[in-house]
Amino acid sequence: MKRNLLPILFGFSTLVVTAGAGHAQSENDLEKVPQLANRPRLISPLVQAAAHVSRDAVLIASKGIKSVSSPSTGQFCIELRGRIVRKTAPVISVDWSYSTGNGLLAYWDPANNGCPGATRRTINVVTYSLSGGEPVLSNNVAFVVAVP
Repeated sequence: MKRNLLPILFGFSTLVVTAGAGHAQSENDLEKVPQLANRPRLISPLVQAAAHVSRDAVLIASKGIKSVSSPSTGQFCIELRGRIVRKTAPVISVDWSYSTGNGLLAYWDPANNGCPGATRRTINVVTYSLSGGEPVLSNNVAFVVAVP
């Protein structure tokens, strides 16, 4: 059975709102994201879970996310809540408005190599900065992730 990806892509596009034209703000212009006890809830009806994560591993906004941690440089571990079932790959994008630097990358590690004690509810996001053309693990990258 072939599924139509348009609703998933539309749902993700309503989730992601970023600023910047291919480069992040400078360190001096960037304000640290405050730790929010009652962080905003993402409204994205076409995904099971979503997270907007700062470069400091702080949840800026979320839906269906239990926690986020960063056990080492460039490794982010996102724990899904309760009954959420990951049947497909999560969709990840760099958020340039909360990142610093240029040539930033964020991707999913399906083996969860960077997350000690990972379970089937763990999503391991790995972030890089291109330094001299070579990817280097980086904590300068904020990102959004959606679980269809």
